[in-house]
Amino acid sequence: MRWELLVILGALWACAGNVRESSASGGESSTSHAGASGDPSVSSSTAGGATSAGGTDAGGTATSTASQGGAGTSVSQAGSSSGVSCNLNGTPPTYSSPASGSITGPNIDVTFDPINGDAYLEHTPGSYAVAAGYWVSINASTPANSATSTNFQKPTDATSGMLTVFVEVNSATSGTYSSTGLSRCSSAAYCAQLPIPSSVNCANVTGSDCPAGCSLQGPVMGPNCQPVTPELCYSADGAMTCAGETPTPQGSWSLTLTSVTPCSDNPNPSTNITHYVVHGSFTANLVGDSTDATDTATLTMLF
Repeated sequence: MRWELLVILGALWACAGNVRESSASGGESSTSHAGASGDPSVSSSTAGGATSAGGTDAGGTATSTASQGGAGTSVSQAGSSSGVSCNLNGTPPTYSSPASGSITGPNIDVTFDPINGDAYLEHTPGSYAVAAGYWVSINASTPANSATSTNFQKPTDATSGMLTVFVEVNSATSGTYSSTGLSRCSSAAYCAQLPIPSSVNCANVTGSDCPAGCSLQGPVMGPNCQPVTPELCYSADGAMTCAGETPTPQGSWSLTLTSVTPCSDNPNPSTNITHYVVHGSFTANLVGDSTDATDTATLTMLF
């Protein structure tokens, strides 16, 4: 079930945070950004001050093109600052940007409020679950409709929903990145949970032969038939999903980063993961889990 994949994605991301990162002798490349809000300057430099990637002398400006399956252009300017404080030791840290948007299709129409969504970029040291690299994560939850919240225009009776986007970019620089040609972990998935139909009756049923709408669940020593929560799920998967599977790629996505600012208190002292505050947009063409080929959806997020 796609809902279970969303849970796995969260678990894998948590695993990545438990691994320490060690730098090569002489240090690793760093990226810094400055400038007015909404129009940041970007500067990439190699430890030791030997090289300024795509840059020019102080006060100059140059452009460089990122290479990753149609990755876009990043802009670098000399003389940038060291970033912004992200309160990495505090609760909560402040490296996430509010994320809002919608997912729409013939069978789904849901909005995401910025209070329930966030986006950020991290450089992970790598682990058995997640390779070392730069990863953009966008997460959003959708509560059931109420007197104060109407996120679900369709289906209106959904009880909850979860969006998980986890995609790789080639560097911590502004630009446009896409799913085209990407062979490493990437996935965008949304699932809405629906009410259990009143006709489902799993009571007093033992053994592995559960009735329709039920499945064997519970402790290993004494599982029993319990109701299965219906789901309405959509996804776009790369050649390798973030759960380690290698399915046939489906759907597509495009990510535009207009601002990438490093946390000045990097790396996180508890995980040695480097965090970046990002702004931009993400769009994806998602495919439904049903056998109906027309059951597709468009995801649009701003952060």
